[in-house]
Amino acid sequence: MSHPFDFDGRTVWDAGSSSGRLYEDMARAAAESIGLASGLVANDQGGCDVDAVVFQRFVTGLYDLYARAGNPVLSGMLRAVLVPSLVLLERTGGRLALRPADEEALQADRATAVRSMGVED
Repeated sequence: MSHPFDFDGRTVWDAGSSSGRLYEDMARAAAESIGLASGLVANDQGGCDVDAVVFQRFVTGLYDLYARAGNPVLSGMLRAVLVPSLVLLERTGGRLALRPADEEALQADRATAVRSMGVED
């Protein structure tokens, strides 16, 4: 069973049921914590549609907090949501400029995530 994330009539991440639901829940909790909507909208197929405009705002807000976080625990929790969010953002046509200090580490984690996120990048 899967938990697909769809954008513009195509699946951008065909997540497994457990990982898809967990990511969706974590993204919604992070969005609530930073006072933004996640841009993930439950659909009738048991997954989510991605509202690209709202999702771009969410990922930008998430990254802004990540970039300011001085606490390694907070950074780690944010990173767990941020990395797959960066992949989804790119797959929905969005872009996010990363600080040079974050570029290498986040892009390495992003590359690992791309290989395991169920849809060719």
